[in-house]
Amino acid sequence: MMKVSGDFYVKCKNCGYVTLVEADNLDYDTSVYERSMGEEIEYDFRGEICCEGCHSWIDFNIRGYEYPAGAFNFSDCDCNGGDFVDEPVAEMDYQFDEYYCDEAYDEYENRKLTDGGNKTVSADKSGASAKIKRTKADKQKK
Repeated sequence: MMKVSGDFYVKCKNCGYVTLVEADNLDYDTSVYERSMGEEIEYDFRGEICCEGCHSWIDFNIRGYEYPAGAFNFSDCDCNGGDFVDEPVAEMDYQFDEYYCDEAYDEYENRKLTDGGNKTVSADKSGASAKIKRTKADKQKK
């Protein structure tokens, strides 16, 4: 799933009035296309505002693409009747359930990482510090 990264501003081309657009209030459509590595999913966030300065209409689209499904591919946007003050970006919105997070943490907690066979690094239960055990090869280098 994708979302617009945050609120953004649109500046009217007619009068220069700047309007805040809240990303959470945007509607979107999705389209799915079959490609060689699986599905490509397009998210099209659309909006339209009436300039408070001159009452002209400004419309905009922010598009994000997942390809393959679950991986960010790219994002683009366009604005008619105005300009983005800072271009908004569509980004991945990964949502994990509680079970997934617990399972991933347990895997992390129990995993031992090695540094080229010279050191073994393991995290304590809080994940706040790491313990390093030196191997005989390290001790002999000193």
